[in-house]
Amino acid sequence: KQYGIEKLSDGNEIFIRHLNYFLELSEKAKPELYGENSRLWMDKIDADHKNFISAIEWSVRNENSEKGIITAAALGRFWNLTGQYSTGIRLIEIILESAGTLGKSSKVNVLNWIGSFKSFQGDYVQAKKYYEESLIIRKETGDKSGIAGAIHNLGNVALSQGDYEQAKKYYEESLAIYKEIGDKR
Repeated sequence: KQYGIEKLSDGNEIFIRHLNYFLELSEKAKPELYGENSRLWMDKIDADHKNFISAIEWSVRNENSEKGIITAAALGRFWNLTGQYSTGIRLIEIILESAGTLGKSSKVNVLNWIGSFKSFQGDYVQAKKYYEESLIIRKETGDKSGIAGAIHNLGNVALSQGDYEQAKKYYEESLAIYKEIGDKR
């Protein structure tokens, strides 16, 4: 009984450990979601999805948004593959709205995901807004591959909106940057 009382009085320690565990698990899963073991990792994330959500939400409420945003960015592919766009949007929006200063690399990754989710839902105005914000950060950090990717995403939005001339301009600009850096996508 005394042990339980001491553990409860530790305050946020258990929540921090919970957050750290799911942050680490999400980072392990991230590259695996693109590999041959993706089905296994999809199942692992799905089995603990509510815990991931809880960890992200707790991070925002307790000034640990940087860990929450890294976790959300790592889960982006999971939400994409499972069509859980609304979940990704909701969590990313609460992080972006409530967080003070976020690391640029973490923020730019979730901006791309939320842009994609908004686009998949047909909200091209919001998708464009997030991709443009991502592009600004990519330019600030000099991330040429990221710049090309953001411009390509803007091309996808223009194409979806039927603006074929603008889409072509974005795609050509993106392709030129990819060629410049030797990326043969």
